[in-house]
Amino acid sequence: MISSILINKRLLVLLFSNYLLITNLQAQFVSLQGQQFKDKNGINFYPMICNYNITWASDSPNNYFLMPSTKYGSGGAAECQSLSACQQSIRDDF
Repeated sequence: MISSILINKRLLVLLFSNYLLITNLQAQFVSLQGQQFKDKNGINFYPMICNYNITWASDSPNNYFLMPSTKYGSGGAAECQSLSACQQSIRDDF
């Protein structure tokens, strides 16, 4: 009996704290206009973090290099086939 009352109180506290958290969250919207990030008021915004995925590639059994992730391309396959082409592709992305 006592344990069920404690569980009910804990559940009530958990639900109430979640309600307070959810109702007080405010989204921060960022948009892109051309290549410029804008905040919710239309002021230029400069992101501090950018995720960029890379993967290993090779043009021979002993020569490995980095290339942009195949998820960035339109066909799901590697778009660069050599070290110099992949290096240029990464430079172009930035």
